[in-house]
Amino acid sequence: EEVAPWWTWLMFCVVIAFAKFMGPVCQRIGLPLITAYIVSGAICGPYVTGILSKSAHDHLIYIEMFAMAFITTCAGAELIIHELRPVLSSILAQVTAISVFTFGVCTVVTYVIFPPSFMGEMGDSCQFAVAMLVASIGIARSPATALAIVKELRCKGKMTTTLLGITMLSDLYTLLAVTLAKQYTYTACNGTFFDSGKMGVLVFMILVSLLLGVVLGGAYMFLISSTH
Repeated sequence: EEVAPWWTWLMFCVVIAFAKFMGPVCQRIGLPLITAYIVSGAICGPYVTGILSKSAHDHLIYIEMFAMAFITTCAGAELIIHELRPVLSSILAQVTAISVFTFGVCTVVTYVIFPPSFMGEMGDSCQFAVAMLVASIGIARSPATALAIVKELRCKGKMTTTLLGITMLSDLYTLLAVTLAKQYTYTACNGTFFDSGKMGVLVFMILVSLLLGVVLGGAYMFLISSTH
């Protein structure tokens, strides 16, 4: 059921207030703040109390986009280059192993052991493609959760740097895997040609993001040094 945008924003403020209230409650029982926020979202979502309906997502899309950009930028800012360099090869090896293992296991589980009911009418190649798409999503990690715990517990050190590096690099692997799996699914299920241009666009966006990060980081460092 469609709701008015003003009502969605009002309920969104209610959810924020509820999450703020739940934070100290979870801390008293030894749980991190991120747990309070997740529980608050689940309770206020469309499948429990329905304070925020499914259509609320369309009205709050800009909040989601800003939040994702802010969270990933903050997570990236926690990665110190001179601390990351000694463990970079270890991070690459671990992320690659985790991603390959997760992708393989999730593909087998989805395609062979517990295939979803909606895949019943699909052909074998289409079912396998959908299983690969599901598996590619399974590679994803949560920068928001990792960053929230690091900030709350004031974590520092080699272990923290390694875990944040794994979390951030896993998202890059997820982008590549989802793009490839999505194009393969279109080819297997609809008979269309594999569109390699999508991968080119993704690689271009990654390179632009890296360049933008270098430029903004350099500008920030210049401003800091000039003020001191």
